[in-house]
Amino acid sequence: MIEEGIAVEAVISALQKQAPREVKNTYPVEVKETGLYILTGDCPRCGAPVPAEQRYCWKCGQRLDWSDD
Repeated sequence: MIEEGIAVEAVISALQKQAPREVKNTYPVEVKETGLYILTGDCPRCGAPVPAEQRYCWKCGQRLDWSDD
């Protein structure tokens, strides 16, 4: 019974990651090799910095929403 509970929690967690969440704290980050800046934001789930227009967080897999709405 405990294993079923863990499996259910894993499924719920995986499904929650698929619902897009708005990126937090957008800011420019300089790419040292080029001197150009790219827009970056923080993942709303784990706080990892994510380059603009990435659809998923590289660290936790959360689907991201970059819209300005």
